[in-house]
Amino acid sequence: MRRNCLMRFFLIWMLTGSALFTLRAQEATTVPQAQQLERIDTLEIDDRYTIQFDTTETPDLRPWVRKELMPVCRQWYPKIIEMLPSEGFNAPTEVKVTFKADMDGVAYASGTQITAAGPWYRRQLQGEALGSIVHELVHVVQQYRNRRGRQRNPSWMVEGVADYIRWFLYEPAKNRPRVDPKRSNYDDSYRTTAAFLDYAVRQHDPELIRKFNAAMREGTYTPDLWDRWTGHSAKAIWSEYVETLQN
Repeated sequence: MRRNCLMRFFLIWMLTGSALFTLRAQEATTVPQAQQLERIDTLEIDDRYTIQFDTTETPDLRPWVRKELMPVCRQWYPKIIEMLPSEGFNAPTEVKVTFKADMDGVAYASGTQITAAGPWYRRQLQGEALGSIVHELVHVVQQYRNRRGRQRNPSWMVEGVADYIRWFLYEPAKNRPRVDPKRSNYDDSYRTTAAFLDYAVRQHDPELIRKFNAAMREGTYTPDLWDRWTGHSAKAIWSEYVETLQN
């Protein structure tokens, strides 16, 4: 009889302990989730677009995101969409920007997700932080896809368009990149290509960015488009631009 009582006590103790362990495990998994929700800010733009900002790993950046970054995104995301149209294309309506605590580099866009390096942004809050997000938003809107049987979009043009919108349309003129013609070429990408595109737009065709964007989005970009739309090759236009830098 005594043995049976001991066995019952042992079973009750085991079940109670197991229940407590399960409850504590549930609490351990739900607390971080609740904290994560507290550090996600949502920006609604014109009842059409939504951008989420996740500072779960970088809570110190949250005030800057709310005060500085969200107003820029509210103004510039619709602007970028308007600048880069193509037939039948609808820009992403939901975007997410996540700031990571231990990430190297600056930022990158994949689909509708922008991932940003918290350490770099902390150092650049008064410098290039806002402009770099504008650059990544351009990539979100571009939505270029390399199609089978079509020529791949040149990376220098993809990045050049993003930096053109950033440096020559968003940033103030005093921040625009200076190109060293002795060490640069039009297909160097980023700032150099951005400056080259700015010259081509001003001197040859104000619709050039829109046209090249549509071609790259549709997978029909080829180098001869330069000749077709400007009457000159990219190399020839670069030579023109270099001459203006040496005067």
